Amino acid sequence: MGTKISDMTPKGSADGTENLAVDDSDTSKSILVSDIKDYIIAAIEAIASLGSVDGSDSVMMLENGTDLKPTDIDNIAQHAINTIWGKTKEASPDDADWLPLKDGGSTEKTITLAVHAEYVRATIEAAILDVSDLSDGSGALSSSDYLLVTQSGTGKRIQVSDLTTIIYASLAAHVTALAAAGATADGDVFYVLQSGVAKKITLANILAHAGNVIDGSGTAATLAQWVDTDTLQAGPSLVLAAAGFAAGSDTALPTTSAVRGEMDEIINDSTDIGADIVDADTFLIDDGGAGTQKKSTMSRLYTYTIESIIPPEVDGTLATGDTNLTPTKLVYNKTCPDSDGDDTITLEDVTTLGQIVSIYLGTKAGSDDAIIAPSTGLSYNTITLDAVGEIATLQWQGATIGWVILYTNGTVA
Repeated sequence: MGTKISDMTPKGSADGTENLAVDDSDTSKSILVSDIKDYIIAAIEAIASLGSVDGSDSVMMLENGTDLKPTDIDNIAQHAINTIWGKTKEASPDDADWLPLKDGGSTEKTITLAVHAEYVRATIEAAILDVSDLSDGSGALSSSDYLLVTQSGTGKRIQVSDLTTIIYASLAAHVTALAAAGATADGDVFYVLQSGVAKKITLANILAHAGNVIDGSGTAATLAQWVDTDTLQAGPSLVLAAAGFAAGSDTALPTTSAVRGEMDEIINDSTDIGADIVDADTFLIDDGGAGTQKKSTMSRLYTYTIESIIPPEVDGTLATGDTNLTPTKLVYNKTCPDSDGDDTITLEDVTTLGQIVSIYLGTKAGSDDAIIAPSTGLSYNTITLDAVGEIATLQWQGATIGWVILYTNGTVA
């Protein structure tokens, strides 16, 4: 009949123009390869659609682009997931970046990070600002409790104690910066707590209240005095002159002028001492003539008199070295200029009862001291003068008592 198929020359590839022999209802015919392609495609497209896909379904695919093979749909899904998660990580996302989104749970869409961030912010903000479903705090607000705050655009927390400090500082700065009120008026308003409730009060209200609770009468030239917690009465009088009050009075308060005037009368009004003056007696003195009042003892006055008013050098002198002294002068000036040992002054007994002698250390250039050693003394053995200006004043009280010390600023042993 013709050439056998096996004897035909092979064609490397088909382009659709080739003819193939077919049996069309027992009639031999030919058909183009392209027609067969169209038929196959039409047949595939006519297959009913799969209503839903599950893990048991398979898909036909070319392996390495050559071999057509079926593959489980789970493999395809896992490959797609691995491909998505295998992408390069975004180190610093920005508002223009995109995210996948299923709109309404059915339509695949994309969304920018800016839109997503605003949605999250608005949702969280609404949840935070709506505190109606939060539990009520029990007890009073404490200084350690926290509040939300935005600091330079950043959300942070702040303790009540810190917030209170800021409020007080701001209030202090605000009040300090206010202009002075000047003259006051009845309508001026003050802040007041009435039984723990904050209210306002006018100056007229304050004056009216003061007039209602402060009672009593006053007297000219007297000081106000409280009778009880809310009643005033006339107190002690205010005396302007010294003659207006008696010394020691507690019914009158003197002014400075009155006090100075009374001081002029203190000596005249004072009681006489009625006894001999002793070393410990004191008197007022103006220190340095500068208006500073101080007190001084009689012994200090005596020392000043001996050292300044009756200079030692006007009477006797005691030279360097040990001396046996039978006094005939009132004051002796002792000299100790060397360093070969202390100088001993042996004070001999005298016959005149009540005789007084003063020994004064006028010169001391070395380390020697002047040691007064009475032949007869009462309750002491020596008096050491170891500094220039030291003095010892003694009185003869008879052979039994001997020399007694009237005054000394030396060392008694």
